[in-house]
Formats: sequence, structure tokens, C-alpha cells
Amino acid sequence: MAKTGTITFDNVSSHDPFVVPVACRTITIREQGAAGTTRYQVFAPSATDTGFTKLQGESTMLTAYPPGQLFQIGDVPAYFTVLDVASATFSFICE
Repeated sequence: MAKTGTITFDNVSSHDPFVVPVACRTITIREQGAAGTTRYQVFAPSATDTGFTKLQGESTMLTAYPPGQLFQIGDVPAYFTVLDVASATFSFICE
């Protein structure tokens, strides 16, 4: 079953976790709205890993590993922080 929703990430403190809301194989996250307004960084699988910078409007897809496995409710597959604004709202779909 797919699940959609929104989450807000900021740049105020440590990296914000994305907590999986339903069991799923893939998660797609992108800034909410027609056009992205901020760059953001993704840290995976832990908050201490080197961040990867995504440009405005780019989406991030997280896929459970190994193949065929599912993310489980409560898993934290990645952490996020925004770069150009204090906070931004992102949409997600878990499939």
C-alpha cells in the first residue's frame, strides 16, 4: 500500500531524520510545490556520513537493500538538511 505525506526539514540543528511511516520498498522525496526553491543535503545511511547536495527541484529516491527487502515502520534510511532557507516542506511517497 502506498503512503503519501509531507515533512519539514530545517538547517537549525543536527540533520533531520526521515522516519518510514509504512512498510515499503522505495521512498521518493522532493520539495513540495511546482518548483524547488532550495538546495538540500542527503546523509545516508547515517547522519554522520558525508552529505550529498541535491539542487533545487531534484528528488531523492531511497530503495530498501538488499533487493526484495522492505523498509519497516520506524526505520530511518536517511537524514536531510536544507541549505538556502531556514526550513522547507517536502512531499514524499512510500511505495
